[in-house]
Amino acid sequence: MSNWRSFKKVELHRHLEGAIRVQTILDVAGEAGVDLSCESLEELREKALILKPMQNLKEVLDKFWLFQSVLANPSIISRVAYENCIDAYHDGIRVLELRYSPSFINHNHPELNYDVIHEAIVGGVKKATHELGGKIAVGLICIITRDQPLAEADRTADFAINHRKSFVGFDLAGEEVGFKSSQFVNYFERVKKAGLRITVHSGEEAVAEAPQFVKESIELLGAERIGHGLQIIHDKKVIDFVKSRNVVLELCPSSNVITNAVKDLKSHPIKRLMDLGVRVTLNSDDPHIFGIDLTNEYEVLEQELGFTERDFETLTKEALEATFVNSNVVQSAWEK
Repeated sequence: MSNWRSFKKVELHRHLEGAIRVQTILDVAGEAGVDLSCESLEELREKALILKPMQNLKEVLDKFWLFQSVLANPSIISRVAYENCIDAYHDGIRVLELRYSPSFINHNHPELNYDVIHEAIVGGVKKATHELGGKIAVGLICIITRDQPLAEADRTADFAINHRKSFVGFDLAGEEVGFKSSQFVNYFERVKKAGLRITVHSGEEAVAEAPQFVKESIELLGAERIGHGLQIIHDKKVIDFVKSRNVVLELCPSSNVITNAVKDLKSHPIKRLMDLGVRVTLNSDDPHIFGIDLTNEYEVLEQELGFTERDFETLTKEALEATFVNSNVVQSAWEK
């Protein structure tokens, strides 16, 4: 297909904080009190974007702080949420799950609180979906980050439960090594009981324990979907377990190259996992910080792994079935 941008898409794994337009950072830096130490868009792109592989996931996560620093007031946060939806729509996305970490946005922004942050995001999403005439269905996912104090995780779980009508899911993100899933069982049991769906970042880093991390995320935290999870390719027993639980992987190929989870796109196991019968979906993860979009992922999989239109239709079907967004809202957006 010559124009993948016009192909109707679903994105289940996209971080709001990693999808801030570079132009927006330049526009709001002064208002946010951030010294960018550069004046042109090109200079800022060179400073802010991650366009080549880093050493590991931690090195990539450390780069997010520039993006986070401009999320300093409700007006900016609302603008970023609005632009996320508009950008997704113009990328052909008709169902979008947008996740964010309230503790990450709140960090070093003491004038904000979780409720203010969430209200701003919800407002930006509503503005975009209204302007687009309901042609995109958007759901929000709340994230706990593994390296935060457990008291903060407890607070985040309570926050998600209190706002369960405007969240569709709950997530655990950040480095896995050193942070056992067993520490977070209580929080996930509570949010699941409150009606939120569960996805967990797991099995991303290329470490020996990665497949077992995925198994624990499913067994202990009740994950219905796994963010990344590509490392299960190295453990047939875990592959069979994932299949037996009907768990869906949210795969992000270019992101996995950038975080050094795989050495290059040709090495990515997405096609092998599909052929083995694992349910997988295609996502961009942090499109603006990586200088990509979801259409880019279609193009590189076609070029590097020989994906066909039928393959992408399969990925889209899986994503439509796996989305946490209300099915009536999804159907309405998809058919407009």
